[in-house]
Amino acid sequence: MADRGMFPGTTPLDHSVQIQGMTKDELAERKAALQKEYGGKVTEEQIIKLLQVEGQAKNYASNKIAARRRLMGGKRATPVKRPSGLQRALSAMTFGRNKVVPVDEGKKDENESSETTACIEFKMIKVAVLESAGRVECVVRRDGALDHAMTVDYKTEEGSAKEGSDYDRAVGSLTFEKGEMEKAISIKIIDDVAFEEDEEFYIVLENAQVASGNEDKNDVKCALGALKKITVVIIDDDMPGVMAFEKDSMAIAEPENDTTVDITVIRKDGSAGKIGCNFRTENGTAVAGIDYEESSGTLEFEEGEMTKTIKVGVKAKGRYDRTEFFRVILDEAQAPG
Repeated sequence: MADRGMFPGTTPLDHSVQIQGMTKDELAERKAALQKEYGGKVTEEQIIKLLQVEGQAKNYASNKIAARRRLMGGKRATPVKRPSGLQRALSAMTFGRNKVVPVDEGKKDENESSETTACIEFKMIKVAVLESAGRVECVVRRDGALDHAMTVDYKTEEGSAKEGSDYDRAVGSLTFEKGEMEKAISIKIIDDVAFEEDEEFYIVLENAQVASGNEDKNDVKCALGALKKITVVIIDDDMPGVMAFEKDSMAIAEPENDTTVDITVIRKDGSAGKIGCNFRTENGTAVAGIDYEESSGTLEFEEGEMTKTIKVGVKAKGRYDRTEFFRVILDEAQAPG
């Protein structure tokens, strides 16, 4: 017996996968941390998807640094605290009646110190979460001026993930109190039992400003940084499962009369959705019509159904001169429906 074929759009896992922006040691450490975080229920494929998103976010940060170096003629950027994001944000800021405050990228104005200017943005450009996690938290960071309370508004936006069915819509504001550098936006993720492709939605920051009530509010400036929009990837963990024979091989004694043999096909590693596959017999040393009855058809597993049976007729004793065999093959797996 043999099982062949995969669901459309799937490929075998490469367990030696490398994630861009992560060393082998970092990869091993994060895999262990994710197993612990999700209680050991996360699959290898889901871990790889989570790590790929992390690697993309890390690579984005590296690209920002490289771009800054190119602007400086290939010279290594001076390691100061987030000057570019803050200065670029300030250069596009509007105060009062559309008054634009210019900032010289190559020269820092003494009056525009980190004590009087602030930049608010997401800590990462993209995060990933398993559908069963329940919630996702996205960290918003403030750099620069910390001696004043500041606020920023946020809202969710649909992508392939939809409000109400994949996540809860959220609109609100964050308040950074004096000295506070990080706040988190928590969004509810809606779990279901349907198998579906990975989906994504977005959270957008708006209206960064110094909170009212600060006596010297006009002397402090606040703006959004480059990372004002984050992508949240929802990784589906309602797995449809894998179809396979319960046993790799089975032996039967020569029957006295024609008989029917039951061959069990099992569904493992998931039971979400309706799935199926085709099956067929194939000659080995035994020949269809002489030693056994040729058989073919389709198996369909309903939602939650874990076993199916293939029936094959075997001819009566006296037809065999020696041990004979034939194969039953599973192929053309059908995606969940």
